[in-house]
Amino acid sequence: MKKLLVASVALVTSCASVNAFLQGAKGGNIAEGARRAEAAEQSSRRREAECDKLRTQQVTWEEEREIGGAVAVVLGSKTKGPYTELSPDVTGKALDSLANKDVAPPTGERASLNEYVNKVGKALAANSERPDIRWTFMVLEDPSVNAFSAPGGYVFVTTGLLRVVDNEAQLAGVLGHEIGHVTGRHALEAYKLQKKQLCSLSLKAQDAQEFAKQQGLTSGIDQAQRDVARFGTLFGGAVNSPVFDVSNLGAEAIKKLTELIVQALVSVGNGADKESARKNEFAADESAAKYMSFAGYDPAEYEKLIAKLADGGGIFQPHPSNKDRIAALAKYRDDEQFKGALAAPAFTTELQAVKK
Repeated sequence: MKKLLVASVALVTSCASVNAFLQGAKGGNIAEGARRAEAAEQSSRRREAECDKLRTQQVTWEEEREIGGAVAVVLGSKTKGPYTELSPDVTGKALDSLANKDVAPPTGERASLNEYVNKVGKALAANSERPDIRWTFMVLEDPSVNAFSAPGGYVFVTTGLLRVVDNEAQLAGVLGHEIGHVTGRHALEAYKLQKKQLCSLSLKAQDAQEFAKQQGLTSGIDQAQRDVARFGTLFGGAVNSPVFDVSNLGAEAIKKLTELIVQALVSVGNGADKESARKNEFAADESAAKYMSFAGYDPAEYEKLIAKLADGGGIFQPHPSNKDRIAALAKYRDDEQFKGALAAPAFTTELQAVKK
């Protein structure tokens, strides 16, 4: 009996198995408790394996754009906001409303600058691996030297960064780097990891709720635990076949996922972990050099800009050193596909204005 008890206790590793053990062991039937605990543990492992599938599950375009938009809003909120002038009948309305022909477009010098950055960005994106997605480029009013992107084609640069770049080619390098993160789906690595982890957390919360209910401890379940448990329904209910339909997400779930993604991007970078994020930064630099060349810009100008930047600056801290980035880019100077791409156009009047 003692050996059986020790063996049964070893099987109890989760709330689900604890609860199954206690229910089966009523009346002293330890063997039945152990059997139920083992079955519950096997069920938990199967459900966890289903959560693991979220790491490799393809993200649809609709999902990428929806989540990317939410992430872009949060990242943008870390600055002072859009650097643009809106006509009176547009002020206060969502930027998406500008697509409505009945709404007057932005006006003024600031709007012209944003239009200029859009023009440069979309020329680069047209030469990328994803030319047909809805690219959105925007200037943010903030003194920090910064640029970032979000899934779905969102790319932002700050006025602080625009004051540092010397010519249009350097601006193209910055935009090309961020385009490279989007085309490489780098932030989606962090996103899929967060989905998987949220799925796992929801299972544990569901098990904890059931255990508390069976033991009459429901008063000890706080609202946060109830909220996390509900996220399990986002991954196919019991997580037997996780199909993530972004159209079914409520505001609460969007907010939770967005918080997790932004936290991961800021602390880890554009990747599932620091190692992959570091590789993705080099990959984005390579993309920048290629896109610049295809659009007629001199990639060497991008190296000059990197040399002026602070190591690890901006919202995303885990960047490789500037020295390593420049060394990695050097090989492209002698590549045949880049020869002849020697243009470094001076800025337009719009960009010269913001540099004053």
